[in-house]
Amino acid sequence: MDNPTLKSKNDSLHDSLLIQVLSSSAYATAIYTSEKLHIGFVNDGMLRIWGKDRGVMGKTFEEAIPEMEGQPFTDLLKQVWHTGVTYTAENTPADLVVDGELQTFYFDFEYRPIKSDTGDVYSILHTAVDVTEEIRQGKVIVEKENHEQELFEELAASNEELTAINEEYLATNEELSATNEELTATIEELAQSQMELRYSKSKVEQILNSLAAPVVVLQGHDFIIRSVNQAILDFWNKTVDQVLGKPMLEVFPEVGEQIFPTIWKHVLDTGETVVKEEVAVYYKNDDGTERRFLADFHYQPLRDLDGKVNRVLATVIDNTERILARKTIEKAEEQLRLAIESSKLGTWHIDAKTYEFLPSIRMKSFFGYNEEDYMSYNDALALISDDCRDRVKNAMRNAMTKGIHFDEEFSLRTRESQQLRWFRATGKLYEDKDDGNKYFSGTLLDVTEAKEDDIRKNDFIGMVSHELKTPLTSLNAYLQMLTAKAHKAEDVFTAQALGKAGTQVKKMTSLINGFLNVSRLESGKIYLEKQEFDLEQLVDEVEDEMKLIHTSHPIIFNRCKPVIVDADRDKIGQVINNYLSNAIKYSPKGSPIVVECSETDGRVRVTVKDGGIGIQDQDKHKLFDRYYRVSNNQTQTVSGFGIGLYLCAEIIRRHEGEIGVDSEPGKGSAFYFELPAINNS
Repeated sequence: MDNPTLKSKNDSLHDSLLIQVLSSSAYATAIYTSEKLHIGFVNDGMLRIWGKDRGVMGKTFEEAIPEMEGQPFTDLLKQVWHTGVTYTAENTPADLVVDGELQTFYFDFEYRPIKSDTGDVYSILHTAVDVTEEIRQGKVIVEKENHEQELFEELAASNEELTAINEEYLATNEELSATNEELTATIEELAQSQMELRYSKSKVEQILNSLAAPVVVLQGHDFIIRSVNQAILDFWNKTVDQVLGKPMLEVFPEVGEQIFPTIWKHVLDTGETVVKEEVAVYYKNDDGTERRFLADFHYQPLRDLDGKVNRVLATVIDNTERILARKTIEKAEEQLRLAIESSKLGTWHIDAKTYEFLPSIRMKSFFGYNEEDYMSYNDALALISDDCRDRVKNAMRNAMTKGIHFDEEFSLRTRESQQLRWFRATGKLYEDKDDGNKYFSGTLLDVTEAKEDDIRKNDFIGMVSHELKTPLTSLNAYLQMLTAKAHKAEDVFTAQALGKAGTQVKKMTSLINGFLNVSRLESGKIYLEKQEFDLEQLVDEVEDEMKLIHTSHPIIFNRCKPVIVDADRDKIGQVINNYLSNAIKYSPKGSPIVVECSETDGRVRVTVKDGGIGIQDQDKHKLFDRYYRVSNNQTQTVSGFGIGLYLCAEIIRRHEGEIGVDSEPGKGSAFYFELPAINNS
């Protein structure tokens, strides 16, 4: 007959072992014991995730967490129960009530069915890891289910505990051998206990071997390898027969030269859990070569029934690739930081939705703020000079709402000293791939010295150009008088010579006017006189004028429908005139010049195409810079100072338009500009 005392002891030992392992786990764990998903066990980690207390024990999953209604998790659990197939997911959102508020969190989780010897599901093991912070920071690193490792590592210890129970029952059999009746009863009870032990051992081994994380259990100060899973064998490149039951330092002598024996001894002597991250470790292969890793190690003490620590549960996570990748990123970030520091750049970061402003220390100093001072986005704008502020605000708004590249030059007066400084700011809009939020980041460079040099140069150019206009005007008048006199005297040679001289005076006057326009532009003295007009009609007028002056090239106008813009008519005409003049200068005589006008999405584009020499890629982005000219054998004979396209670019930008060029060497160029169109519908 059964011995109730002995059977009760066996159940108690088994339950105590499982409860000890599950409750001491640092990772969130729950077990559902029925088809209706009654909660049979839950540890503190899972309660923290749910935001609940132990009052959920015995309730169904839906009763315990009512906010799960309408979310997929209940159906997934029932699916696992009915199919017996494990369900695993990563970075999955779940809405949970925390501190009375429904919030969205992200989890890596697994629903694993635990089956009887007959293959029937009798419970579901639920493990979860909260990865919300990693998701929000855009640094999600897949951890190969490290939350599950601790649980299965701890359950591995039950193998050793159950073996001890078996030995205890065998000893009891010997002690009761004096009485046949007691011996018979003990044998029967031991047989039953051995069946239960084999069943429990089977469950533990099933869970342990299904775990992807490497796990090993070491016993005593000889560090005997008592339990392993397939993952640790793969990590070691060993078989079970090569390691099980053998001292760790006998299997891996090289480990004795590393820090690990000291850690194992500390865990056994103190009962403390030890975690070591990013530890360099190496193992020797059978051929003498070494395999080196960067890994995280977790060592947890396991206790016997008397509460004494006699084993160490070890988990290994090979993070070599992740750590090396992170260090590469850290190195790149440090190099970027040093580059920014050495270039004396200020930096900023703006949330495009909330306008939260994060300036660097150097940027604060540019605006007259100390390192510890708070400087908001509006504080920074307020210090920008009045004549620059609206332009900078509009450019910032376009960059954050339309993704347009930000590149502006402006002046400001520092907060306390009111010192006038000039800066160039560049920035770009970035989108976070994880949360979808957009951020505007950029740099700020102090260009005060260069700007003051430009101002002095422009003042000089403006003064000289203005002084040259008066004698040129007089010279032109004398030439006209002499030309008229030569015609009257029928002196053909003199009249032709004076005509050529007059042409050169006109070229000189045009160059001087260009310099004056640059000077006025830089000093802010060029103003836009905007009016609504038909751009298609303006293009037609400029084309007719150019046809009268230049007969060397046919000009073809591919008309568009009338389109109204709000702009300075004279200055837009100046841009079209410059495009046509350049097309004629840089293309073969007799080749056609094509002018096109088109409207798309509320913007009108004017394009001037030629079949000329074309432009190299390295010159395209510089064409619209002040005083820049392409230098090659084909352009040496063409006159100019590189100010025409610069003036065009500034005129279009002040109209909040876009200017550019498409070109291929030897195949011609297509210069274009875009302006906002007015919807007359």
